[in-house]
Amino acid sequence: MYNPIEDTWTCLGETPLQPRVRACACATKREVFIGLGSIGKVYNESCYLKDWWAFSPATNKWEQKASLNTNNTIGGIAYLQEDTIYVAYSSGFGFSRDVQLYSLADDAWTLRPDNWHRALSGLGVTGCSVAGRAFLGTGFNTNNLNQWYEINLPTDEWMSCPNVPNGKRSLAVCAANSRYIYLFGGRFFGGELTRGKIYSDIECFDLAANKWTKSGIMPYGEAENMIAFTIGETIYFGLGEDANGTIHQQLYRIEP
Repeated sequence: MYNPIEDTWTCLGETPLQPRVRACACATKREVFIGLGSIGKVYNESCYLKDWWAFSPATNKWEQKASLNTNNTIGGIAYLQEDTIYVAYSSGFGFSRDVQLYSLADDAWTLRPDNWHRALSGLGVTGCSVAGRAFLGTGFNTNNLNQWYEINLPTDEWMSCPNVPNGKRSLAVCAANSRYIYLFGGRFFGGELTRGKIYSDIECFDLAANKWTKSGIMPYGEAENMIAFTIGETIYFGLGEDANGTIHQQLYRIEP
């Protein structure tokens, strides 16, 4: 648990979840929902983790919820709107454009039919929501992607926005305050001997102007698989790893 006033971390103990990568999480006013992801070698039925859990910060207790009924469990982006959590673009045996709906009231999952107007299928996308508006983009689908969309979640309407600048990428992260969405790092798959490239830039999307600008360079350089979140109007980002697999332990904030 991170305390932004005291700038301290507190360990709350072990979770009941088995270890995993590329999990999915979403916070409501009372609980944090987390699960899905994968463990072990991909394209193996046992690697796709379908369990879904609720954590109560007030009681420090965990409760297992209904499991997802698909193998598309890796790297989904979660959005909360009213009493529904939308999990978009989880991948599995291949690229996906799934949108799964989890009902908080019914503890049940529903797969939304594909309307064929969504973004290209892909993995390693990023996205976030702010003031009822949801955004998603980037990722990888045979080629690196830099598209950026605003999503009307209730109607499943996808509206194209300006592409993310300064490099197509996947495995980036983003977080938003009331004025801006910040996008951090990520990886370009490909290049010489498919070595790829890790980005160190911070890109900023102005919600009112519908425009991207470069905000700067991350203080610890290149990174992928980071975390990013918002408390109030302050953006936090950090952790992750560089191209050599070195783990970053720093956390930074961007003041409003």
